[in-house]
Amino acid sequence: MENSTKIMIAAVAGATVGAVTALLFAPASGKETRAKIKEKYDSAKDTLGDLVEKGKKMAENKVEKAKEKVEKAKEKVERAKEQVA
Repeated sequence: MENSTKIMIAAVAGATVGAVTALLFAPASGKETRAKIKEKYDSAKDTLGDLVEKGKKMAENKVEKAKEKVEKAKEKVERAKEQVA
């Protein structure tokens, strides 16, 4: 996982914890507080889901690039074999 993705996940987690903490200490009824917590949770869940998808796509791209490099290396080895033979 790239550093930028790790930073984004940490930021989302920190913001979520901060928001929930603020809600728990804010003067509101239990029902209102639970509704706000659920709203913040749903929002964080969506954001984290987006980050996971982004991470998956990044990993797929890295795998594809690695496969391409392996193929190029195989071709170079074959060419070298032909030159030696």
